[in-house]
Amino acid sequence: MKLNTFSGVALFFSLISCSNSDPSMESLRISNQQVTDRYFNEIYGEDRLDLIDSLFTENYSHIGTEGQLIEQAAPRLKEAITFLKTTFPNLKPEITAVVPDTNKVMYLITFHADLPEMASPNTKAEDISFTETFVFWVRDGKIRKGQTAGAHLPLIKQVSGFEGSVFDIIEILTSHNK
Repeated sequence: MKLNTFSGVALFFSLISCSNSDPSMESLRISNQQVTDRYFNEIYGEDRLDLIDSLFTENYSHIGTEGQLIEQAAPRLKEAITFLKTTFPNLKPEITAVVPDTNKVMYLITFHADLPEMASPNTKAEDISFTETFVFWVRDGKIRKGQTAGAHLPLIKQVSGFEGSVFDIIEILTSHNK
């Protein structure tokens, strides 16, 4: 299932509205959030890639924004984070919103970074920011499955210096296909 921005936001609000006040369930929600917070605060924030092995199950699977399922994804997380932090200097996540549940935790993350070297000289951006929605399923204190969804057009516009809208992009692409 591909999670787009609209369905991500809808899921986010449905999780908020379905919260349960049972103390044991609240304890589980807090525990799940503590585990998953470490991904952003320690792995990204403190460059602690070594924690991936202890926070994620051996058979962790992940579905990315493009909808591709990646099995045995924990080792690939290290590669992906290293690539992102190399590409986007001073990349830092900011937890914008979090909704813990008894078996999953959903995040809205805003990433901030310095403008990358690949940026167009035409860009007016001095730095970049982009949002991603993350859902992590947790069992027995470990992250067993993850899914991300993000709108990458704002990031592309910041890096490229393109000032138009998605409709301008469609028009440009259509004119090239004639």
